[in-house]
Amino acid sequence: MRVGNRPQSFLQRLKQKPPFKLGKLSVRRHHALYFFLIVAFGVPVEQKIYKVSKNYVREWARDHGYQRKFTKGTLPGQIFDALMDQNDLGTAEPLPKLVLDIKFKHFKKLKEKRTIALARGHLLPEDRIETKAKIRAGGETIKAKIRLKGDGSAHRAHKNKWSFRLKLKKDGYFQGLKNFSIQHPRAREYQAEPVALKYFEHRGILRPRYFFTDVTLNGDDLGIMAVEESFSKELLESQGRREGVIIKIDEDLIWQTNIPGGHYEGTPFFDFRNTVISSYGNKYIKKSSKLQSDLKAAVGLLRGFSQGKLTASQVFDTELMGRFLAACEIWGIYHPTSYRNIRFYFNPISYRLEPVIYDIALPVRAAMDELTHRETLFKELIKDPILFNVYLSEVRRLAIEMKDGMTRRQLEPYEDTLLAQLKSEYYLIDNMRWEDYLPRMDFLLSRSDDDFALKNEPAVRIDQGGIYPILAHAYIIEDAAGQYLELSNAVPEQITLSTIEWQNPETGISQAFTAKKGSVVPAIIPGTPLASAPQTTRVYFDTPLSTIPLNLVVSAHMAGESKFYETTAKSFFPPLLEHPVPTTTIEEQLALHPFLSLGTDNHTVTVKQGVWHVDAPVLIPAGFQLIIAPGAQLNFAENTNLISHSAVTANGTTNQPIILQGAAGEGGIPQWQGLAVMNVDEPSQLNYVTIKDTTGVKQSSWALTGGTTFYQTTVDIQNSHFERNTAEDALNLIESQFSFSHSTITDTESDAIDSDFSNGEITNSQFMNIGYKGGGDAVDISGSTVRVTSSSFYEVQDKALSIGEKSTLDAHDIIIIDSGTGLASKDGSISTVSDITVTNPVFAVMLAYMKKPQYGPAKITVTNLNSINIEDMIHAQTGSVIKIDGNQVEMKDIDVDVLYETVMQKRATN
Repeated sequence: MRVGNRPQSFLQRLKQKPPFKLGKLSVRRHHALYFFLIVAFGVPVEQKIYKVSKNYVREWARDHGYQRKFTKGTLPGQIFDALMDQNDLGTAEPLPKLVLDIKFKHFKKLKEKRTIALARGHLLPEDRIETKAKIRAGGETIKAKIRLKGDGSAHRAHKNKWSFRLKLKKDGYFQGLKNFSIQHPRAREYQAEPVALKYFEHRGILRPRYFFTDVTLNGDDLGIMAVEESFSKELLESQGRREGVIIKIDEDLIWQTNIPGGHYEGTPFFDFRNTVISSYGNKYIKKSSKLQSDLKAAVGLLRGFSQGKLTASQVFDTELMGRFLAACEIWGIYHPTSYRNIRFYFNPISYRLEPVIYDIALPVRAAMDELTHRETLFKELIKDPILFNVYLSEVRRLAIEMKDGMTRRQLEPYEDTLLAQLKSEYYLIDNMRWEDYLPRMDFLLSRSDDDFALKNEPAVRIDQGGIYPILAHAYIIEDAAGQYLELSNAVPEQITLSTIEWQNPETGISQAFTAKKGSVVPAIIPGTPLASAPQTTRVYFDTPLSTIPLNLVVSAHMAGESKFYETTAKSFFPPLLEHPVPTTTIEEQLALHPFLSLGTDNHTVTVKQGVWHVDAPVLIPAGFQLIIAPGAQLNFAENTNLISHSAVTANGTTNQPIILQGAAGEGGIPQWQGLAVMNVDEPSQLNYVTIKDTTGVKQSSWALTGGTTFYQTTVDIQNSHFERNTAEDALNLIESQFSFSHSTITDTESDAIDSDFSNGEITNSQFMNIGYKGGGDAVDISGSTVRVTSSSFYEVQDKALSIGEKSTLDAHDIIIIDSGTGLASKDGSISTVSDITVTNPVFAVMLAYMKKPQYGPAKITVTNLNSINIEDMIHAQTGSVIKIDGNQVEMKDIDVDVLYETVMQKRATN
């Protein structure tokens, strides 16, 4: 309680509180009263009073919600406030319940590892053993793997609320999560973590889902625990991202280093340039050639940046990374910017790495007079002028939002919901003190550009010495010249490579390693200076013949030491020397393509009227507007494309349409890659445009699934035609706003329109001969909201309308003839349809089902369905709902796996 802006003293509050009756106290208040008396008077033991230690009081209070960073009063005052709180805390929605069962022998193993980790102070890789468990939630029992998690001892200090990592098997999900952690809410400062995560989410930054649950472990009620999502494809799908890989810079080498005093900052492996890059979901990645290619590109980009071969703006999404760093600056946090905590999502469309916020760790008090960039990764990122400018402008914009109360108004209702959930157990919890951050905003707004650029950066303290876990990095990499062993010194001291041998992992028998050129060992490698990237050496070799895979083991030692360190070389990817997505200047494009002209405003690029042959890709940089004149016809060679990072305006007419098509190649078959408009703020427009013969954009390892793609932009398509597409999608709309009217898509090998995380409208359009090679949808939407009106669908091999991944469809005046399935709604999607005619479907008129359990069942509501003999062709899987003119269709069990292996076989990877 406050008087004006000054907090009241504990005695003042005690005098002003109304009297209370013990008989009406809740269990929570009895606990608060009991501990209040202990704190005030001590513990009575055998007629003597013993004062409890301050440490005991502090730990008890923190375990019950007391957060020094949010509370300005004293601890006794906070206990008294909890005791006298008359608010009804029973209004919160019931928390989800999680029952965890672990057999005694398995739990014993976890307990032993916990004891070891507590004694050491850190959880090391050898402590992270997985064992069997089961969870019960929502009436289901799901098999799982469980292990300890969390580096520091705080994750295991509580007597029974330890931190665990769970992986659910097969189709098991808990609240939409397949892999997640549970931990004491104190580990992430109670409501502070989810509130701050929500802040980053509102600004487009990826983050794990985080919520609270009631946990029972082997019959013991653990009370409220925090659930934190692990890094998986479900995290990406839930936030509107295409499936891709998530990588991290591993921190294990830090904790495996024996440093006197435990001061790791400034030591060799406390630098992102001198450690290991790893990925999540490796078993899943191995099953997909596309994800393997993405992983190679992601690692190559990050290694290229780490070794100084690529700039930050070539590797990272500059808008998102700049905003991420700025948001961390606003909160005064450096923990998420450390390479040990940040994760990176590789966006397969932009071919850039995006930050994933994790483990925010709000400070005890937001530092008022210092900037947060302490560690090497942050410092290296803002050396890039493009990224630095985004970071700087975002800091100032976000500081104004925080200062004028916008941030608080945005997040306080969410915080109130969390507090209502937590206070039933953690009754000493208090609201976040938003006013504490206002002086920091004044500080940030008063800083100069040079201040943010670290012009007067103090030297980093360096700790020398220690026992290292490795001396050398060793990777097996393959390029056009063959396989090679990449070697580098991982420590500041000079090392000697003594042996390199092939070892049989089953027998331990070694055999010689033979380089293609000369002898390799012994060899002396100079030390790697701190705060720099190790210099690498390539040794090409031939792999020996063996019936089983052999390990390549490198042995090294430091001068004057008898200890030898062995490193087993791992298969890895080389650093990229340039970005796979092509870049250019407008001058280069004007010189290359005679049909392009630059307007007098120097911002308009025009494709002239006429028939033109295109024998090289057309690349339009950002900052321009591409105008294609009426009557322009571009005949593209087979491996060419049109990629624009600027808005495209192509307004043809009935008499002078615009044609983008393939030129006849070998065998007389015209083909070209297609059109892509990427990440543009201004809207694009296609009117009376015909796009033919597209195969999908591909440059180096970068590939798009659409013959025509619009990504993170707005587009209006009218009176246009898409023909003879052989790419996965004729038209792919990703994270975009769109309208598609009075247009046609015909003769596609696979899908016609694929809308991913987009919103738009399809009206007065026709789709004909879709998926003619064995499967394809006319309109396939995922995570989107789409309206379809006055449109017709003919000869669609799979589904005329396929609605999935929590999408919303509003359809009216629809004609579907000769399709595999008229309308399919799946995975939490809601479809509302009126005036629909479905004639001669092969499999189903309508189908509602669940393919991905994390989304839940689907629903279809239909008014005025016109079809013949439909009784056995409308299928609602148990749990999903189809209502026709108010009458619910009978549910039945549907084996979705069999469905996708038979009638929907060609769509099984969607």
